[in-house]
Amino acid sequence: MAYWLEESLETGERIKLGDPFFDLRVAKVIASQRAQRVGRVIVVSDALAREIARYEPSGTPGAKSVQRMRAGVPQPILSRKTGA
Repeated sequence: MAYWLEESLETGERIKLGDPFFDLRVAKVIASQRAQRVGRVIVVSDALAREIARYEPSGTPGAKSVQRMRAGVPQPILSRKTGA
């Protein structure tokens, strides 16, 4: 399935950006990075124009996002002591 990135302008109008992505994870990562870089809301939508995810310029996904994904956030390394 194709996933499009759309940029929300100050007027409320949305414009499609480039070619579609065929991997949802890639589309979400690119949308998140672009939102932070350009300072505008970026929406990921599917081929039926349904909103899949919304990324705010602050780096947090919008409240209406179906799934949230954090890209580039380091995860803590948990270590266990082994009994020897």
